[in-house]
Amino acid sequence: MFLSNDEETATLASANIRPRSRNKIPLSKVHIGDKVMVNYNYDDPTARGYWYDAIVTHKRDTRTIKELTATVFIG
Repeated sequence: MFLSNDEETATLASANIRPRSRNKIPLSKVHIGDKVMVNYNYDDPTARGYWYDAIVTHKRDTRTIKELTATVFIG
C-alpha cells in the first residue's frame, strides 16, 4: 500500500495502518444477534485494541445501566 502526493511517495505495509470506526451505532439500535465491529484488546481489555467481528449475545439498557455482551471472533 502506498500514499502518494505530488512530491513524494511513501510505502507502508498494511500492518502499519490501523482501521477506525466510521459509524457509531447508538445502543438503542443494537439488538441481540446483530453482527457488529468491536475494538478489543485481548492482552489488556482496559486498553484500545484491534477491530474484530462480534455477535451480540446479551443487552441491558436501562436508565442507569448500559451493558452489552458479545462473542468476539479473534483470528
